[in-house]
Amino acid sequence: DLKNRFDEKGGPLLLDGFRLAVKSDKRLKLIVVAQEQHRSAVEAVPGATFKTALPWRELEALFNHASLFAMPARYEPWGLVYIEALSCGTPILGLNRNALPELTSNGEFGVLLNEDTPDAIAMGLLDAFSNTDRLAEMGRAGRRHILNHYSWETTASRIYGTLFGGRPHDSDET
Repeated sequence: DLKNRFDEKGGPLLLDGFRLAVKSDKRLKLIVVAQEQHRSAVEAVPGATFKTALPWRELEALFNHASLFAMPARYEPWGLVYIEALSCGTPILGLNRNALPELTSNGEFGVLLNEDTPDAIAMGLLDAFSNTDRLAEMGRAGRRHILNHYSWETTASRIYGTLFGGRPHDSDET
């Protein structure tokens, strides 16, 4: 059940790392969207806010207004949520494994961490927010990349090309 994968998605790791980072930069804020049973753990962290069961519009609004999406999942083979964040122009922070290096173009559109420790999370967060202009540019570049490579139109065109050769509507051209 995906809704009950808080530990696998790196929830406790993120909370511990954020707890360290906010000691160095009190301006940092964290919004965690998770199941109700994680409310007390999130709310115990200074600077963290808990939300649950959000309708898609509210979740999309969070993506659109966030400076960074952080999900240090220990095992996330594909990570659709990373694509969702990047498509909204939000750079991502996660572990340098599985599909994340590909999705971030090896860190061009986000922060890749080699260690799954609270200290590494804290350092990644502090580094990301040390240059907010760079962070915003990562988000803009990430959005362009995702829309050019992972949109449904692009995906459908690639599938069509693989199955039938060429692109859809090539036969309509004269």
